[in-house]
Amino acid sequence: MVRRRDCSSSAAIDAVTGALNTAQSAARTGTVVAVFATGLGATERREGLAWATTPVVVELGGVRVTPVYAGRAPGFAGLDQVNFVVPAEAPRGAAVRLRLGSGGRASNETTVAVE
Repeated sequence: MVRRRDCSSSAAIDAVTGALNTAQSAARTGTVVAVFATGLGATERREGLAWATTPVVVELGGVRVTPVYAGRAPGFAGLDQVNFVVPAEAPRGAAVRLRLGSGGRASNETTVAVE
């Protein structure tokens, strides 16, 4: 899971363009965001990717979001990636709280910028 001690910004990018998520380059409704973390657990190969076998939950500003991908970050040993689409009902701001959950465990909170 994301390992942060405070509510600082996450390692997140626009999954299509690769642009780093910042206040100046915030995600918009419909944007696919990729967040990088550790601790998703076991994986299985599907569609050429190592998908997490335990379901992953994403909460963006208190809004539950179903990931479109959760598993190993391609090309990086030990690094997990969770992709999700920013929903229309997500709160807006430079520091919208983000939390991941998997296997009954919740990450520490971090933030992403949403416009």
